[in-house]
Amino acid sequence: MTIRSSRASQDSLQAVRDHLADVVDSPGRSNRALGGGGPQEVEVSAPHAVYSPGVDELAQGRGLSGAEPIATEYLVMDGDMAVATVEQHAGGGGVASTEGPFAEATAQAIRGAEHDPALSDGDYELRSLRVPSLYLMAVWLKDLSGDGDVVIPLAPAPAPLVAGRTYHLTDLEPLLADMSRERLSFDHD
Repeated sequence: MTIRSSRASQDSLQAVRDHLADVVDSPGRSNRALGGGGPQEVEVSAPHAVYSPGVDELAQGRGLSGAEPIATEYLVMDGDMAVATVEQHAGGGGVASTEGPFAEATAQAIRGAEHDPALSDGDYELRSLRVPSLYLMAVWLKDLSGDGDVVIPLAPAPAPLVAGRTYHLTDLEPLLADMSRERLSFDHD
């Protein structure tokens, strides 16, 4: 199996490194994942596009094929552990970092996919899928040689999805449409 990261521009990488240096050096960070050390002690890896379709589009059954990337995300690694993510918004916009469980959950989902025999023959592009209105964060592996995309929801996954389970996109999209319609009906009641 091959999981390909996005190609990051030198400008994007520099913006991310500058942001990390500012975060690490900020006062009061010594007890945080990105505090107490220098940017040289962490490594940015696995750049990938972040997609965030709206529930309106999903409810209409548009699926993910028309989704546009909103940012490039990097995992911030401290040794073998992902301790944070850093995002640069699409078009070279602002940079923001997030510490918390989704960074390591993303790294674990990637490692799990790399060892999944059902995916062993594939050639995939690493992506993130985020649907805030559904409380969904997931790793999306875009099949580069066909229509075998898979999505792995991160914990805590919204019902009826199961965190860590591999969903084929053709099975997931109807679930996302149903979940989105339910969310929209809840919002209008």
